[in-house]
Amino acid sequence: MSGQSSVRRISAGSNKRISEPGSSNVTEDSTYQYALRIAYLAYLTQPKPPPPKPQTFAPSPQLVAIKNEEQKKRHSQSLLNPDLITSLFESKKSLKIPKELSKALRERLETIVNGRDPNPTYNDPYFRKDISILHRSLLQQSFRQQIQQIKSGKIEEVVLLYVRIAQNELKTAPMPQNVTWQAKLTDHVSYFIEILKETLQSKDCISASTPELLARLETFPSNGAGHHPNNGGTSNGIDDMKMVKLVQNIFQIPTNQIQKDIIAIKKECTPEASLADLRNIINHINLGSAFPARKEDFETEEVYNNWKAIELKTLNELMTTIIILFPGIKVGNPIKDSIAQDVVYNPSSTLSSNDGGSFVFIPSNPRRFYKLLMNKCIEYELLTGSPSEHSVKILSKSVIELLNECALRWRVSPGFRWLQYLDALKNHFDNEHPAITLDHIREGMHLLKDATKLRDVSTWTINDVRIHDSLLKLMAEALEHLFKIKADAFDPMISILYLIYESELFQATYPDITPFYNNLQGIVKKVAVEVYLVKREQIYSQEDNNEVVKLITLARWIQQETEKLTKKFPRPLIGQINVVCLVVEKQVPLFTLEMENTTQDIAGKVRMTSEEGIPVDDIFELYREVSELKEIYESRNTGCEFSLSIENWFEPHVKMWLEATDSKTPEWVQTAICMDEFKAVSGTDKHSSSVVDLFTSSNQTIDFIKKLDWPNEYQYAKFMTSLSKTVSKALDQYCDEIEDLFMKDMFPVEEKEQGAAKQSAWYIRAKTSEKALTFDFKPTTCIKLNNIEAAREQLDKLYETMEVDRLTEVISEYEKDVHDNQKQDNYLYTIKIVLAENLSALDNNGYSDPYCVLADELGNRLVQTRVIYETLNPRWEEAFDITISEPFRQLSAIILDRDQVGSDDVCGKGTFVLDLNRFNDYLAHEVWVDLDTQGRVLLRISMEGERDIIQFYFGKAFRTLKRSHDDMARTIVDRMSPFLKRCLSRDVIKPLVSKSITKIFKEQNKLTDRDIEKAIDPIFDYFDKNLSTLNNYLHPVVFQMVTTRIWKDILSMIEALMVPPLSERPSDLKPLTDEELDVVYKWLSFLKSYLYADGNGMSKDEIESPKYHEIKQIREFYDVKTETLIEKYLNMQKEINALPKKEPKGLNKSVLNQRNLGTIKKRKTEKRKHNNNNNNGELILRILRMRAGTKGFLKQQMEERAKRMAAITKESIVRREEAPPVPALRNSQLFS
Repeated sequence: MSGQSSVRRISAGSNKRISEPGSSNVTEDSTYQYALRIAYLAYLTQPKPPPPKPQTFAPSPQLVAIKNEEQKKRHSQSLLNPDLITSLFESKKSLKIPKELSKALRERLETIVNGRDPNPTYNDPYFRKDISILHRSLLQQSFRQQIQQIKSGKIEEVVLLYVRIAQNELKTAPMPQNVTWQAKLTDHVSYFIEILKETLQSKDCISASTPELLARLETFPSNGAGHHPNNGGTSNGIDDMKMVKLVQNIFQIPTNQIQKDIIAIKKECTPEASLADLRNIINHINLGSAFPARKEDFETEEVYNNWKAIELKTLNELMTTIIILFPGIKVGNPIKDSIAQDVVYNPSSTLSSNDGGSFVFIPSNPRRFYKLLMNKCIEYELLTGSPSEHSVKILSKSVIELLNECALRWRVSPGFRWLQYLDALKNHFDNEHPAITLDHIREGMHLLKDATKLRDVSTWTINDVRIHDSLLKLMAEALEHLFKIKADAFDPMISILYLIYESELFQATYPDITPFYNNLQGIVKKVAVEVYLVKREQIYSQEDNNEVVKLITLARWIQQETEKLTKKFPRPLIGQINVVCLVVEKQVPLFTLEMENTTQDIAGKVRMTSEEGIPVDDIFELYREVSELKEIYESRNTGCEFSLSIENWFEPHVKMWLEATDSKTPEWVQTAICMDEFKAVSGTDKHSSSVVDLFTSSNQTIDFIKKLDWPNEYQYAKFMTSLSKTVSKALDQYCDEIEDLFMKDMFPVEEKEQGAAKQSAWYIRAKTSEKALTFDFKPTTCIKLNNIEAAREQLDKLYETMEVDRLTEVISEYEKDVHDNQKQDNYLYTIKIVLAENLSALDNNGYSDPYCVLADELGNRLVQTRVIYETLNPRWEEAFDITISEPFRQLSAIILDRDQVGSDDVCGKGTFVLDLNRFNDYLAHEVWVDLDTQGRVLLRISMEGERDIIQFYFGKAFRTLKRSHDDMARTIVDRMSPFLKRCLSRDVIKPLVSKSITKIFKEQNKLTDRDIEKAIDPIFDYFDKNLSTLNNYLHPVVFQMVTTRIWKDILSMIEALMVPPLSERPSDLKPLTDEELDVVYKWLSFLKSYLYADGNGMSKDEIESPKYHEIKQIREFYDVKTETLIEKYLNMQKEINALPKKEPKGLNKSVLNQRNLGTIKKRKTEKRKHNNNNNNGELILRILRMRAGTKGFLKQQMEERAKRMAAITKESIVRREEAPPVPALRNSQLFS
């Protein structure tokens, strides 16, 4: 056939072993044939030592050394071809031609032109003429700029500039006989290269790029023989054909066979044939043939033209390289002369559709051949071993040289090359080849990415752009290992995909790329489930009966893996595959399903300690992990709800923990008190350690619940309510025990036991002595009272910390429709034992030492007041809380007389009823209880329903603290009272006044202030000692409160000296004389000055209290006639009756109105305002008790007062019955 190429003739001469090159059948044999040709061509184009010949000019020793060294070097592929830069092992750094090169080269050439160069070689007149022309060109700025603008450090382009000058000059120059201009050109190029090397190494031109530039110049032949590279140095042996031997090893060809194959192709596979192939490719491009590509292979004509320009430039450079290496080949403009040259070379070739048939070194289907060659090379490398065990680069340098030579000659694009490399690695990895790891795959992707830098995707053919499908397939396979693969493994794939997506044609064809990634998302989900199940099996296979620990381990693993994946994939891949979200979307529901399946099993095993079962601490640790998972899940999957109800799953365990905490509270309180030495913790904090320990434990417990960050606010509020109940319980116990210790200090045991060994007569005498009446206070006693005050302050802080008011609103809102239908279980009664009057006198001194006890039907003592010594009309003013579960309850009020020896005697006993129907108006009711002997007791009773709300428990705790605080302060005053009462008595006044009268008869002066003050000097001495102790050791607020109470007690004693208490019966107390009244008011003034202490003691407002002003007014009415007093009283009552009636504020003492220090202070302020508005009617009635003939009037007025109070109370009840349901029952109104 006339169209059959020379390659076919070679095939025929090799016993048909190699398939015909025109065939499209891709086999190992045909691939071997073309790989062998490329390897042989590489051998032909590498520098070889020339045969000996006489030299026209003696080379310098330096040149000889360079030539000998170059002869030993192995030829590497030409760096003039930019495609070869894609080599896996080449440096990626950018080279630059030194900007000083033009100047340095010009100066170097000037020495040769002027004949000053010592090297005789350069004296060749032909060479000097070439150099002179180049030197003149370097003097021109445009030529120098041309050198400076050479990109990427292509020093060979400088050589090409000289080649063109020398070629043009030598063609027209007359040559000696037997010397061709081509031979001269070869020698001159060699000389110029040596000059260029010397110039680059000069001190003016040396730079970081110098070594690489010199290495590139080494690829040029450096001898001046002028012989063709394949003449005289070639042989039929393969020992020095390294690339040929590599092909032999890869395809496992026997040596004798490959030797025959070399002989068979030797005549046709020549540099001329390679040049013809390059020209033929250019011809194909210009004519629009299918190989290497045509316009239809590209997205747009612009893309095609861009590719065409790059391809023609590359082919031009390849042809230039051959011309430089083989100067004997005709030199012309490769692009312009390509078609003509091709016709001269092979007139029988035709540009048919069978593009491979017209080439010597290029197979019919280069891509398919290259793919098979790549697979063979990788198999060869894996079989023979990698250059380094730890290298991620499979291919050795020699194999890469072979692949690059084939790709270069076959015009295989860089993208296709490394895609095939990556595909081959992936196939071996899928087949679990032990030498291939994910690191190798990742490196392959980086090589593919580098290929896009060498030739932009916009210049790729459509077949190359179809790499999109291959990349998606690779990504799918990489995602199968997403938990193991490194973070940057996807970077190359993503970079290439983005380049593809920027293509206008791709965007027009596929405006929505989402469908491409549906399958990949499914793979991520599948892998997430598989990995989860494997990890679950691993965890649950361990021998541990604690299911909670296993769940914790599994939850932590999910979090850790999520964190790792977040670092690996901070953003969705290609904006489509959100790996973290997809993994979380599958794994977290599997975990929550695991928890739901074990709910009942775990609930039955949880205990407080690990010895009893699953410790509750593990439950809380699981809660924290699950809460973290919920946050991760909901943040990663917007709009998706966490399937597990955390509050329902964990609520029973929290309640169990709260109950256990409540049961441990008594032990905590007891431990804190036992370890307390009752010393001030610091100079400023005057309380001791027990209150600190108590609230430290409480705060830790509350912080524990707060840090749970419970998702259900109502449940959280109920948890806090339970804790507030525990705190209230703890403070109740703490107050009881501290008060007991306080009372032991106030009433030492020896004092109580003295009477057992003494006769009653002298004990009475001892009791009346001043020493027995005085009591000195100890610092530890003050510390205990300070503890109660500190507890109040800490409880107030706890109120704010727990956000009590807000939580109350939460509960109120949730229970607003539920609460009204709830049945009240408990009722909290507040009973204030105010006073008793006209008691029986059971002591020898005509008085009793009474205290009051309330007891239930069985005689069980419920509450007890303090003892008031030597009185028949005691005033206790003590309040107690009693919780009753029944709507009706009968209690007893018993008055007893404290005896130091023997049992206490009963002064009287009476009963009263706590009836819900009577007290459900939530107002305070005054109840007089008549005693079975004589006298009566006044009780003030109010009731409110005990509510399971947080404000109620805080209010109860504050009231408990306040009562203990008040009782302990009152006890301090009570221990002072007997002595103060003895000093401020009529028994002291009478002798003082009698002495004064005696002095008058003796014509001496009246009583002086000093005489009057001296009578109460014992009080001031006592105060100097004990008030100093109290001031030094009591908290300032407590000391102020105690001194205020002392002053109130003094005022009561002063008042009792002048008027009897209010009653309907006349009194035996006689009015004081003017002289006696003067003494009393003087005492009042002296004591006021002492306690005021010029403004350093009590404040003026505290000193001048309503009671003080009332006492000051006594003298105004003291000597007024009886009829006038009665008239004044009646007028006052008319004025009062004319005023609008005010409803009693029955809720003022509600537990809820004492829930913190703020509400307590508010109530005190209102009470103070109310007391300031009192009239003098009560004072007049008390004075009338000392007047004769007033019994009927007193009885009538007291009955009227009782009727008025009953009417007001009844009117209030009617108003409440007509109104809607009692607002106090509703949280939102009751707490405001």
